[in-house]
Amino acid sequence: MRIPLPVLAALLLGLVAVFLTVRSQKAFVKPPPPPMALSPLAEAPDWASLAPYQYTISRPEFEFLLTKIFTTDDTWQKFITLHETYATALTSNDPAVAPFRLNFSTPEKSTPPPRHWKSTASLPLPPSDKPLQNLHIAIDPGHIGGRWAKLEERWFQIGNDSPVMEGDMTLFVAKLLKPLLENLGAEVSLVRLDNEPITGFRPEGLTSYAAESGASDPDSIRRFT
Repeated sequence: MRIPLPVLAALLLGLVAVFLTVRSQKAFVKPPPPPMALSPLAEAPDWASLAPYQYTISRPEFEFLLTKIFTTDDTWQKFITLHETYATALTSNDPAVAPFRLNFSTPEKSTPPPRHWKSTASLPLPPSDKPLQNLHIAIDPGHIGGRWAKLEERWFQIGNDSPVMEGDMTLFVAKLLKPLLENLGAEVSLVRLDNEPITGFRPEGLTSYAAESGASDPDSIRRFT
């Protein structure tokens, strides 16, 4: 059966109208807000990775660690809210985005946290002359030292004496400690081997980030980078 030309034209016009309407609606769909990063250079946290930790920590334990160990003031209250049986953490600057919820353990419901390492009790007994056998120890010689010591403000000098650089001292001690631990049977890894950043970022490449953060004068930019 042949469709009359006027009917066919009306159908085509209707399809075009529907297509344009759907297209315009898609064009104006608001994209989801990006999750908050912990700092201008950090990747956004993967909040889903905390799912295995539901019901693994009590409220008193969480509050103690939050207020006494990991923070020095009450700034955390801008991002984390404590409730009786759970805590919520902001994951976006958009108030429409639901915060992450961490449920506290209770006497009625408690689960052990996931363990990604072996306990010492599960290891075979080491020989008496190698008490650290089967252990892998990582040493982090904190702070960079060298030409970066002044930049990190971990450098001081008294008179004309050689300057004291914290990063140099930590690396020196780590290199002394490594063979001693290895002689006791441990496998030892150093996080860094010299006085260079372990990241590819360098201060001269971060000035644009500093400016975007609101730093304007040379001193504030230096501190940011």
